[in-house]
Amino acid sequence: MTIKSLGMTFGPGTNLTTSGAFTHLDPDFYPDPTRFDGNRFYKPDLTASDILRDTISPNEQWVSFGLGISSCPARLLGTRLCQVMAAKILLGYHIELAHEDGKCPDFNIYVDAVGILNPEIRMRYKSRQ
Repeated sequence: MTIKSLGMTFGPGTNLTTSGAFTHLDPDFYPDPTRFDGNRFYKPDLTASDILRDTISPNEQWVSFGLGISSCPARLLGTRLCQVMAAKILLGYHIELAHEDGKCPDFNIYVDAVGILNPEIRMRYKSRQ
């Protein structure tokens, strides 16, 4: 396959990928995308079947899971696994920011299109048992 505008040719078996960060940092999809918003995906008017449908049906907001025939067959399992892990952590531990000044630094550090967790963030946690 040749992309004339780029002057590039890709042979059979060439892997082409894109970073999901471009979508996740797009303010058209997520207003103020670099600010942590714990309620960003909370939509009280959605039913359980709406949430399941949105997880199963890939769209541009979830490009990390791929689209079309290339969409990840385990995206539902991966999503549920993350939900269960988050629930176990939140139910089992009291978690809070541990910054003495009460201010949290930026959650992510971006280098080009790659975002990593900011190592300056400090958390304090205690078992609920």
